[in-house]
Amino acid sequence: MKNVKELQDKMVELYSQVESDTINPKKAKALADIAGKIISASAVQVKYYSMLKQRPRIGFLSTRGNSDEQV
Repeated sequence: MKNVKELQDKMVELYSQVESDTINPKKAKALADIAGKIISASAVQVKYYSMLKQRPRIGFLSTRGNSDEQV
């Protein structure tokens, strides 16, 4: 997955799979936990740059349509 939008799409798909009982709940929990860790790591990165008063382009958080992005 290349960016946060793709992660969101995967999590919506995972939700549907859980709801329809087409995925093992243990696997679904593991995937959701990993997604949470990815998001937490991105949040730390954003806070770090905020403390430095910098606004770098963070590839993972950039998606088409973001005003900061140059895809």
